[in-house]
Amino acid sequence: MNPALSDVLINPVLSSAKDKSLSKKKERALKYADLAIQGTNNSSIASKRSVESIYLPKLRKSTEMSFKEYFKYFVPKSVNRSPCINRGYWLRLHAIRSRIDSIAESTNQKIMVLNLGCGFDPLPFQYLDNENPERPTYSERMTFIDIDYTDVLANKLQIIRSTEDLTNILGIENEKSSGRTDTFLSEHYIAMPCDLNDAATFKNVTTNAILADLRDSSIIKIIIAEVSLAYMKSELADEIISICSSFPNSHFIMLEQLLPEGPNEPFGKQMLKHFKKNDSPLQSVETYPTIASQEMRFQKLGFTNVNAGDISQLWGTVDLSMRKQVEAVQPFDELEEFNLFCHHYLLSHATNNDKFEFSPKYKFVGPTAINITDYEVIKNIEFTSLEYDLKRNFGSSIKHDEGNIMYTGGCNPNRISDTLKIDTQKNTFIQLQNHSVLPPARACHTFTRLGDGETAMVIGGRNAPHRAVNDCWFYNLNTNEWQKGPELPEPRFRHSCVATDKNTLLVCGGKTDGQAFLLYDNISETFKPCPVDHPSLKIPLISAAVAFDEKNNRGIIMGGYNSETGMISDSLFVFTYCKGEIEILKQITDPLLKRYGSKAVFIQDSEILVVGGTSSDRLFDSRTSVIIVNIDSAEIKLIEIPESIWASDQSLLLVGHEVQRTSSNEVIVLAGGATCYGFGAVTNASFKLAI
Repeated sequence: MNPALSDVLINPVLSSAKDKSLSKKKERALKYADLAIQGTNNSSIASKRSVESIYLPKLRKSTEMSFKEYFKYFVPKSVNRSPCINRGYWLRLHAIRSRIDSIAESTNQKIMVLNLGCGFDPLPFQYLDNENPERPTYSERMTFIDIDYTDVLANKLQIIRSTEDLTNILGIENEKSSGRTDTFLSEHYIAMPCDLNDAATFKNVTTNAILADLRDSSIIKIIIAEVSLAYMKSELADEIISICSSFPNSHFIMLEQLLPEGPNEPFGKQMLKHFKKNDSPLQSVETYPTIASQEMRFQKLGFTNVNAGDISQLWGTVDLSMRKQVEAVQPFDELEEFNLFCHHYLLSHATNNDKFEFSPKYKFVGPTAINITDYEVIKNIEFTSLEYDLKRNFGSSIKHDEGNIMYTGGCNPNRISDTLKIDTQKNTFIQLQNHSVLPPARACHTFTRLGDGETAMVIGGRNAPHRAVNDCWFYNLNTNEWQKGPELPEPRFRHSCVATDKNTLLVCGGKTDGQAFLLYDNISETFKPCPVDHPSLKIPLISAAVAFDEKNNRGIIMGGYNSETGMISDSLFVFTYCKGEIEILKQITDPLLKRYGSKAVFIQDSEILVVGGTSSDRLFDSRTSVIIVNIDSAEIKLIEIPESIWASDQSLLLVGHEVQRTSSNEVIVLAGGATCYGFGAVTNASFKLAI
């Protein structure tokens, strides 16, 4: 064994007992912190294995292409993550692969890939395996270097050395590493241990004779840091990036967390809480919370040519046909959660080659910018946090009488069938007891009062994302009894429903194979299609906000997801209803109207209040989560949520919530919340707005 190599492979944290300047207590704390960070590898690699086992067979079946699995060697047990986690990790895998493609496809030069904090990532095997049908032609020009803690590499190499399929891919191991458990040397693959918290050790590793090619300007270097520097103090991570910028002709691909709207935004707050609870707190994000700050970071540290965005932008660059294939892999109804997740992860490709051009296929183009000064910000609307937490979401509600709201169904977290009566004056709620047959449990349905004032109607909904329902139920507000009603022509969920007159309900959009709009006639108890003459409304909009003012015979349809275009609408349509048809009077377009899952109510003849929802373009904050739209002037005003509420321990995750105007000057926002990716569930606090 080369003595010089032996010296630079010592992990200074795991061998800190030799350093007498460290107390035993500090030594234990450092080692525990390292082990906690190493534990994140187990979770990540299991999630990627879930994607490999669920996504690859279905995606390759559509192209009749064979495939090989590599994560299976490092995750012995079958793992099935949630659909949202699977889609998120598919996107993470695509993020790294697509950036490597963008570099390798632009050159015929040799390439070295340095994977910092590699964990059990089988990336080298995917590229070096001659029998991999997906192996790019440029793979023959590649060499891979894995860097991680001694313990991680020892475990990884034990698996590799004991698996013939993997050793056959790597070829003959150099005798210099054959006696070391944490090191592997071969022609196209090198594994070397290093604690990245120690920049001096990292510099020694990268200047070792074995890695002399890192200083060769004719060889392209690709450095990957996939959520590996995120757990380090920013100044320590910066030292690593700076050292890497000294490699000529190098590219740095980083994927790590963002806090685009600060630590008090609900999803970001839950994300920070999760990693802190797991003893692996995110540190770099405190210094570099935004895309802009990350761009400046890399430019400051020697990578002057930067292409960065969040992975929502990355998802938007995926070809529409591929996106539809991905969407078809699993039943999926977690778009709000997916949007929130994507806005909290950065993908940055930075290079010290100023002549490198990011091709249009890979170049991030930011969404339409919002200048807050273009909008009036209202700060004097009173917000009152209510004392009750319904701990459910994606149910539906109606105003019962002055100050009372009825809420039925939803998730907690499983689908439920009960009905709650909420007294907004006393801040209490009760579960109603009845002796009639209850509607089967469901979520993402509608609950709408009919014109007689005594009856409300539940329409559609779903059990699971692939089990939509078409049944409807009548609820008598006087007797608290349920009665089964007619059936929808097709199952439908994530639709909206409003009463247009005392005998008619308008059903708008939703996830369905049926018409974009339906009319329900309460006299004949039948549904029929409702024609709409506007090209943007021919396809059912999923989770659009809909409100109707019966007195003035005007309504609005805002936002919602178009499954044909794969886009969320940024328009608000003003319509009127007459004799079985709706006529579009006006279309208002604005970036702040691009929302999925928002709720809207009329608060004046020409003003609507819009609450919450998510967007593929941006993360809504304390000033943009709640807005007022004037449908006559098209003016949009922002209602600022007070810091005392926004930054409190109560959550304001405005997803799966309900909004009811309970009096002329009062609006209640209740229920809601979501699972924040793999970071835990958050239930929304209820609150009152004095308008």
